[in-house]
Amino acid sequence: MEIVLKKSKLAENVGQWAEHTHQSVEDVVEAAVEAYLADLEATSLQRDAEVFWNKLNEWRQIYPGQYVAIHQGEPVDHDEDLKALTLRVRQRFGRLPVLIASVDSPPPREIFR
Repeated sequence: MEIVLKKSKLAENVGQWAEHTHQSVEDVVEAAVEAYLADLEATSLQRDAEVFWNKLNEWRQIYPGQYVAIHQGEPVDHDEDLKALTLRVRQRFGRLPVLIASVDSPPPREIFR
């Protein structure tokens, strides 16, 4: 796949970093995109975890003894069988971040320092 940087200042900046770090432009862009996607994934999973803990009591009533898949703050699937749920989630969402958690999970412990 060929990627073209449309913003000339961005292309120039990437070129300068590539030269400065003795890497190819492609390597600099790949590393930057990987870091950006990892940050997006972490942020998405953190938000979904917050939703999970906030809705846990409600979801225990709706999905007793099950795992719930949460994507963008919404339950998108559920099942007692973790493997089956995981397979369906991967088929539907590919490599996008989806939190899967058991509604039987104990509440998080508060840690004070």
